[in-house]
Amino acid sequence: MKRIAVTLGLTLALLILVVLAGPALVPWNEFRSRVADGLAGLTGRQVVIDGDLSLTLLPVPTLTADNVRLLDAGEPLASIGRVAMKVRPWPLLQGQVTIEQLTLDEAEMRAILPLDGAARWPLAPSALGGAVQVEGVTLRAGSLALERAGGDVVRLAGLSGELAAGGPNGPFELVASGALDGRPARLTLNAARRSANGAVPVRAILSLTDAKADLRFTGTVPPAGSDARLEGDIALQSPDAAPVLHLAQHLAGIELPGDARSGTAPALSLRGRLSLTKQSV
Repeated sequence: MKRIAVTLGLTLALLILVVLAGPALVPWNEFRSRVADGLAGLTGRQVVIDGDLSLTLLPVPTLTADNVRLLDAGEPLASIGRVAMKVRPWPLLQGQVTIEQLTLDEAEMRAILPLDGAARWPLAPSALGGAVQVEGVTLRAGSLALERAGGDVVRLAGLSGELAAGGPNGPFELVASGALDGRPARLTLNAARRSANGAVPVRAILSLTDAKADLRFTGTVPPAGSDARLEGDIALQSPDAAPVLHLAQHLAGIELPGDARSGTAPALSLRGRLSLTKQSV
């Protein structure tokens, strides 16, 4: 990861020097492979830049790449209309890369969730906490398709959000909104600093805003790739259970009660303890 940071830092510093020497003469697209290598280290995925590169210096050095694809073993996991990186200039002089803001416009993403084996996300979990520090991420007009074994797909459309990071190991704060399986939804998540064993304490609220339904979780997320349990307290409240049950049917393939299928259901209030592994709930 240190090599990745140095490579990306040197590329950005070189681009800035070239701009100062003569911006109209810069053959921007000749830098595509080097920038793609830097983004690959940041995401943990193969990166292909099909569009143009550009760099502006004021008010903050910003590198922009159009039409970016993320792949895992040749499998496309994301197609992004535009990636913009605002970089803090002073750390570059010390060979460090600090991205003040990473903006993703029109990112069409997919996650592959097999019955056996690890899930494949656009951002590889192994890339988190690397040598390149990202202070904030903005997602605009994006989408995410959760593809389960058997061909079932849950879609999050109109996805927009902001992620703020206090450092490579946290704390993190995420606020996002969109349409979950066609229903307006909002997610807020607060994560404390990563512990020595890699686990992260989190508090999360998923709301179906039109149904006034809230799903709350407070607990600990295990390190990526480990066999440890995801454990915590969970609470679900909704004045009408039907929207929640319809969503649960799609997510888990459960059969709906007759009153839920008719469009109405009693109020729902559940509290309990969640213990989740790869094999059991």
